[in-house]
Amino acid sequence: MTNHRDPWPNLSDVTITTHGNSKVVFVGAQVAENSALDIADQTSEVLGLIDRLLAHAGARREHIVSAQISLVSAGDYADVIAVWNAWVAPGLAPVRATVGPKLIKNAHKVAIEVTAAFTLVRPPPTSK
Repeated sequence: MTNHRDPWPNLSDVTITTHGNSKVVFVGAQVAENSALDIADQTSEVLGLIDRLLAHAGARREHIVSAQISLVSAGDYADVIAVWNAWVAPGLAPVRATVGPKLIKNAHKVAIEVTAAFTLVRPPPTSK
């Protein structure tokens, strides 16, 4: 089963697929709502958005298996990675790519997308 959260005419913020007891959560590229923020604050805001979108799907940052960070300026790499490293689950860092494409809106300095996967925990059956 596949669910789409906040679908726009041509994309969704989140797509959730369920296969038996497993879920895969795809969070589309997120950008800061306040593009006037500096790079560190934009990154913090984006990661907060990702936390909320993951929570909506029943996932947490510990479940992230893949991430892509898009930066407008390679000069922002150190600041973004410092915020990322403080946010990512210790010992559970996902595979990650950091790329430098041109974002559609120049005011946005960073966009991040993630994929999370986890097994739904079902309570053990009760004894009768």
